[in-house]
Amino acid sequence: MFLIFYGFIPVSGKSLRIPQLAERYAGALFESAVSQKSLEKVIKNIAEVKDMMKESEDFCKFVKSPIISRGEREAVINEISQKLKLDDITKGFLSLLAINSRMFALSDIIGVFEAKVKEHRGEMEVEVLSAQKLNKEQSDKIASSLKKNLKKEIIINNKVDPSLIGGLVVKVGSRMVDSSVKSKLQRLQLAMKGVE
Repeated sequence: MFLIFYGFIPVSGKSLRIPQLAERYAGALFESAVSQKSLEKVIKNIAEVKDMMKESEDFCKFVKSPIISRGEREAVINEISQKLKLDDITKGFLSLLAINSRMFALSDIIGVFEAKVKEHRGEMEVEVLSAQKLNKEQSDKIASSLKKNLKKEIIINNKVDPSLIGGLVVKVGSRMVDSSVKSKLQRLQLAMKGVE
């Protein structure tokens, strides 16, 4: 089943930087899932693999280790596939990574794959820094406002930074709107230095 990916990915000895490698492998996984009408299944499976990376120190060591033999890598992938009940596409994809000694890039590949899924769904992730955790009503209000302007479904990724004191810092792609109390105080301080 994983042979389908060979059409998308060069498996020669050429060395690729991790962002390029992640883009190619994630693109292959995404295209394969879409063409086989299994995207939702693959999304679920990839989320389970991602959770396993967070929860299992052994799995993280396996992913990062350059000294595990090909046979051992395949055995581990089979065991994980059975444990998580992975579909054929995800299992084949992980097998391909293992065979090509690309497991070290798994985290980056998952990140690119998730970005492709969001783009496919018309979603955009927005990082919102606040002094305290936003409640659902606040988060929904920000998402609704951004949706009107950006014409996309908004996913709020709220991070807490108590040093902001109050207000928000909203990051949309490479753009940032900083309305935090901290930055207002810094601007005031700079203005006062100019007056002295």
